[in-house]
Amino acid sequence: MRILLIRHGDPDYANDTVTEKGKREVMLLADRLEKESIDTIYCSPLGRAQATAAPTAQRIGKKIHTLPWLREMSFHYDMGDKVVSPWDIYPQTWTQNPSVHEKENWADYALYEGNALKEAVQKVEQSLDALLLSHGFRHKGRMFEILPGYEDSTETIALFCHMGLGNVLLSHLAGISTPLWWHTMFLPPTSVTTVYMERHCSDTSTALAHFVGVGDISHLYAGGEPASTSGLKNCKSPTFPPEPAV
Repeated sequence: MRILLIRHGDPDYANDTVTEKGKREVMLLADRLEKESIDTIYCSPLGRAQATAAPTAQRIGKKIHTLPWLREMSFHYDMGDKVVSPWDIYPQTWTQNPSVHEKENWADYALYEGNALKEAVQKVEQSLDALLLSHGFRHKGRMFEILPGYEDSTETIALFCHMGLGNVLLSHLAGISTPLWWHTMFLPPTSVTTVYMERHCSDTSTALAHFVGVGDISHLYAGGEPASTSGLKNCKSPTFPPEPAV
């Protein structure tokens, strides 16, 4: 089985949709995804994700299955000079605590105490596990058990969601600390991350999640559309590479 995790297009957060640039991005994304033989589309209920999934769904004639747990996480932390999302906590803070690097113990960090972030992350992880189970893969520790009849699965599912939430899903598949993944991985708007549930050669009933092209935006470069840096902190330019002078 193959999983395509897709971040929404360049966001208009105020109106929960995509910008004019985002509209160009999602059409280029649809050009790419219509060739990917997607079997099932799952999507966050938020408008910017729905607007990103819609052109692809229309192109390939597939229904959008909206999953509430794919919505973006909405936790915030006071850094003194500003309030930030969990994935934007200052490195001078989180790097000082070794537990943040551990998959099982990251939530022991005092900064995370007093809110429901750990529980929210666990609920998302459990929801992802339930979804994968419905497609024939049972999460067991750091591996996946392939259920009978799914050993040769060629199914492709697409998850249209968000940067923070998307990185929760990817860190869970990889078996890596969620904050460590948050602070080291950036997913540009309309980026596609491909995950193969690859059967292990020594045990045909076991699979591992193998990542290909994390945060890939080759469809934007192919269409001459600069990539948005929305969500990338302290970047002076709104796009990279810069848009050509007219």
